[in-house]
This record gives sequence, C-alpha cells and structure tokens, in this order.
Amino acid sequence: MLISQRIEKLACARDDSRRTIGTFLIEQAVRFEGLTMADIAREAFTSKATLVRFAKQLGYEGWTEFARAYAREIDRPRRPRPQNRCLAPAPPMQGV
Repeated sequence: MLISQRIEKLACARDDSRRTIGTFLIEQAVRFEGLTMADIAREAFTSKATLVRFAKQLGYEGWTEFARAYAREIDRPRRPRPQNRCLAPAPPMQGV
C-alpha cells in the first residue's frame, strides 16, 4: 500500500489532528519537500510532537524516516488511483 493511501486511511479513521495532518500532507504533496517539520506543524495547526506521533502510527520510527519515504513516493511517476472520498474536496454547490 502506498504511503499516501496509508495516510488517507489513518486520517479518515479519525476526526482529530490526524485528519488535519493527513489532509495537509495529501493536499500539499507537491510542496512537501520544500517544507520543514516546523513549517508543516505551523501550517497544519499542530505541533512537531504530534507529527512524530503521526509518523509512528504509520509504522515509522519518527518523522525523519517518514519524511524521506514520503518524499521518495512523491517523486515516483504516479499512476491514477481512486481518491479516498474522506479527504476529497467537497463538490461545488449549485443553485444556492
């Protein structure tokens, strides 16, 4: 299973900081390599310690190991895959 799929699975199972972090990581994947841990914590409205716990819940020893693996996955050519509806943007409202 891809890391992005594991992120979505963890984020969709909870309605807490894990969802916020997961949503941020998926939506900002193209910017990920240019962001520091402090940047991500600030922009995702969380703490560095929470990012470490998030990485550990995905099976990594810590944030650094997770960040390296996720960056490698982002760099790979992507094949289309179904998007998890939990983190998908809401469709535009019409006729409101």
